[in-house]
Amino acid sequence: MPQCSHGIQWDDINLGQVMGIMIYYDSSGIYSLTFIYVDDNVFRVSSHGNNGRENCQTIILDYPTEFLTGVNGYRTISYVVKCITFVTNKATYGPFGNQSLGQYDRTFGCNQGGKDNRWITGFYGTLYDSSIASLGVILQIPTVIQPESSRPDTLKLEGKQAEIVN
Repeated sequence: MPQCSHGIQWDDINLGQVMGIMIYYDSSGIYSLTFIYVDDNVFRVSSHGNNGRENCQTIILDYPTEFLTGVNGYRTISYVVKCITFVTNKATYGPFGNQSLGQYDRTFGCNQGGKDNRWITGFYGTLYDSSIASLGVILQIPTVIQPESSRPDTLKLEGKQAEIVN
């Protein structure tokens, strides 16, 4: 995912399963992301950036059977996420933002495709100059634990951070 060594850092760790996303953007790039999470029937909304832009698109996932498995896009050399696409186990949403890839733009992405039961359960990143400058994902990864009982198929789910740098 794109990295930015400066700016305001944010994270959405342990807020629940992503069930909705609002993307605010214009022809320059992505300026704000709002995530809607649900955990034990409690809804949480987490907004990052400046949402006063000309376009707003809302993605509502088919909770609880649809979940995020990927996010990709590209950013400018000056740390602005220009374009973003979200992928689930059921559909692809986007691209949102400026879809023209410039000479110095960098691509980013994390696509789990639901393999090994991994899916995206949260995000973290930085804001710079009122826009999304970097974005990372938090993956839900099943890990095998030694059960106290004799059942060898017991799994424990733990959230892990993953960052892909291109």
